Amino acid sequence: MKNNYDKILKKLSTDDFFRKSSRIIIELYKAEHFSKLNIIHSRIFSEKGRIESGQSTADNRSRSKKIFYSLIKIYHPDSFKFHLSRFNTAADENDSDVLDFYSRLTMFDPDIHQTGKEDNINYEEYYVYEEDEYRTWIFNEGEDAEYGIAEIISQIYLGNSGKTFEPVDLSQIEGELILSSLNIKDLDGLQFCTSVTNLDLSHNSIENIFEINKLTQLEELDLSSNEIYDIDMLSGLDNLEILYLDFNQIEDFSVLLELKELKFVSLTNNLIENQETIYKLKDNGVVVID
Repeated sequence: MKNNYDKILKKLSTDDFFRKSSRIIIELYKAEHFSKLNIIHSRIFSEKGRIESGQSTADNRSRSKKIFYSLIKIYHPDSFKFHLSRFNTAADENDSDVLDFYSRLTMFDPDIHQTGKEDNINYEEYYVYEEDEYRTWIFNEGEDAEYGIAEIISQIYLGNSGKTFEPVDLSQIEGELILSSLNIKDLDGLQFCTSVTNLDLSHNSIENIFEINKLTQLEELDLSSNEIYDIDMLSGLDNLEILYLDFNQIEDFSVLLELKELKFVSLTNNLIENQETIYKLKDNGVVVID
């Protein structure tokens, strides 16, 4: 027991373990090794804390981002003093739950992934993406037709009933709304979805995001893999905490400094020329992936 305690304490005593771990987690995320991230997450958290895989590729992609954010929060180098203090308090009070958590947390070995070695786990056995079946009955992917937001959401919720949501219906949608990989170009109608707190618009063909400015309840927003170049309309999203902007055409990120609740933003594969905004975000305590 004492030997195990010393091993854990050694890893928690500096930010070196956390720096290595967070770097590898980011590399796995960028390479879309979501199955590995899920295994790491599952090892650390109890059954209650796990984020289960969904029923479609879009659902699983959204959950993979939640897994990534969950991991990067606990392995961020700035958190090591908090973890060290919490571990020492748990040791003094003999808090077995917290001690077990840190035993699992420090089992992650970044050097295994860094050197390209593999452990003895079949990742695909634990976490396999299912086919994106639920969208095949909504659209014929062979067609170039464009669909409005109201029509898309209506078919997701109502199937092929022929009915279309009115603005009052769209305003009743609460919580999570996943509109990933649906060939969306125009967001007209989205401005009525004012009760949505988690919005996934990734992997579409969106250029303009004017309508998002009305969604002031948003806490998490995924705009990755689109054709966006201007994000000034994010101004006013005062509840936004998590933001994905990867794989777009954005140069100016200064509006993000206005988002007081922002805790995490991913900006990889954009046209970043001026790093000043990035530095300011990090100084404000925002976790930035760039």
